Amino acid sequence: MKRVKLKKTNSIVLLAGLIILEISFTTILRNTWLSPSANGIVLFLLSLLIGFFPFIFPGDGKSVNDKLIKTNLSKYFWLFLIGLNFLFWVRYIHLYPVRVQESDIIPTIELLVKRQQAGIFPYMIISEWGYDLQPTYLPFTWMPFHLTEFMMIDYRYLVFASWLLLCYYLYRKFIVGNRTTYGQLILLLLFQAVFWLFLFYGDLTFVRTVELMIVTYYCFFLFSLESKNTWLIALSLLICLLSRYSLAVWVPFFFLLSIKDSGMRQTMKWVTVVLAGILLIYIIPFLSVDFSIFLRGIKAYASAAAGEWRGQSWQAATEKPFQLFRGTGLAAYFYDHSEGSVEQKIGLYKNIHLVSIILVTALLCGWYFIAGRKQKFYMPLIASASLKIYFSFFYGFIMTPYVYLFIVPVITSLLVLYYFMQQSGISQNSA
Repeated sequence: MKRVKLKKTNSIVLLAGLIILEISFTTILRNTWLSPSANGIVLFLLSLLIGFFPFIFPGDGKSVNDKLIKTNLSKYFWLFLIGLNFLFWVRYIHLYPVRVQESDIIPTIELLVKRQQAGIFPYMIISEWGYDLQPTYLPFTWMPFHLTEFMMIDYRYLVFASWLLLCYYLYRKFIVGNRTTYGQLILLLLFQAVFWLFLFYGDLTFVRTVELMIVTYYCFFLFSLESKNTWLIALSLLICLLSRYSLAVWVPFFFLLSIKDSGMRQTMKWVTVVLAGILLIYIIPFLSVDFSIFLRGIKAYASAAAGEWRGQSWQAATEKPFQLFRGTGLAAYFYDHSEGSVEQKIGLYKNIHLVSIILVTALLCGWYFIAGRKQKFYMPLIASASLKIYFSFFYGFIMTPYVYLFIVPVITSLLVLYYFMQQSGISQNSA
């Protein structure tokens, strides 16, 4: 992979610009200047550019002198921002209450929690809503909500609390004694902007999901990489893997990076912890009771996606599927330009999705063996950037590109920017 030298400041400004474009075309500019198909393609290309950026533009090797600045953004100001976030979140969850007819995410989680508390196997088929639904959620997607069930409050308050925890972590990390750097200040504002833009311009389903909690999981995993704490990395990766399947195919490449960065012994420690955690938290208590729930869950997901490809019940037969043409992902372009019946399109697209994420992981591993292991690189940056490349394909070719899902790859971009600044010497104030 050919590397192009740019001045560090130019590299950072360019990368930040790409990320701002990605945020904009996912939220406020989505489907405004471009058609849904074109918007999805632009997002896919922007995502790839952001992921490949640290590989192609390593900079000129000179550290940027981003001096500490005294900021008036005291803790009271950040408390005000958090309070404002809370008011907006509360307003939206009251404006858009959870209804199973509009989104079954929270109702499914609630049912799983209540079943477990009643001593009932959680992963039995759900038939309470007039149709059969196989639960697919992994333990760390629903088990934390035992707390909200105990407190008898709306489950979405815990979702916001996870975001609040991330905001507090960022404040403690970037603001030290009312001093920060310009780079860190921009990062803080971008994290805040992403939350507001997804809340106001993303998708009304956003406040009926747990995606903010998933984002928090991924952020703590990526932030844990700079700590080099094997147990912290293992725990955060385990939580990610037991909340969503999306990360799993990328893990072999991370395994290689970890060996180079920390050695085989430390790497096998986190591998052992992760495998033991999966065994103790998921396989023994749930999967061993009924091993078919895994395959049934995959089939249920495919069936739900197929339903979205046929359109909503309120749409006319001649209309294009609503969820496919929201301006995210490549499903809209594929729907318009591929041949065959809807069933044939679904089958082919599903195969493309699977092959693409396996192939991109294989190519990343190939890069490591051919060039990567001989180079010196900042492991957290390469891990974040490679995950961004992987997410470009995972979310780009996802069967149903719900807008709210894309907050995960967007926030991942901010982690790429953070570690790129760390490597560049622009962000040296981390606590």
